[in-house]
Amino acid sequence: MNPDPTQPPLSPNPDDRRAWQLRITVILLVAYGAFATAMLWMADVDADVWQKRVYIYTGIQAIVFTAVGWLFGREVNLSAATAATAEAKQARSETRAVQQHAAGLRDELTVAKEVAAREHSKGVAARAAVDALASTKASYLPPAGSRDMPMAAGPADEITAMKKMLDSIYGY
Repeated sequence: MNPDPTQPPLSPNPDDRRAWQLRITVILLVAYGAFATAMLWMADVDADVWQKRVYIYTGIQAIVFTAVGWLFGREVNLSAATAATAEAKQARSETRAVQQHAAGLRDELTVAKEVAAREHSKGVAARAAVDALASTKASYLPPAGSRDMPMAAGPADEITAMKKMLDSIYGY
């Protein structure tokens, strides 16, 4: 399975490629074992010939160990890369979810600001209406000590109560 679906696969089937690599590594290990066994069977030669054989054996040993190290190191790195890819994909998904949530909150904040502005306008208008009513009613009240009272004392108290109520609701 290709860890990044946006990239084309390295071979038609990555599992076939891994199987091929494993076969090559096993063949190299078997050949190395056969060569080591042959070296043991031919150990009774003179020192110069033995040193030449050991020199060749050491070169083959380096190639085989490099191939085995490459295969196992590649598998370890592949699993780490697969895990990192999965974590990155999850992080991108979480980032998208948080961004969508933040966009929703921004929309809610915009709506709340609009509602608050409308309510503030209503409060200002209501307070202005009560103040206008109070000034109008005050002009109709007779001077202090007069017997002619066109209005009872109740409406002035009601206007004051309305002002207090608006002050408490809208915070004036």
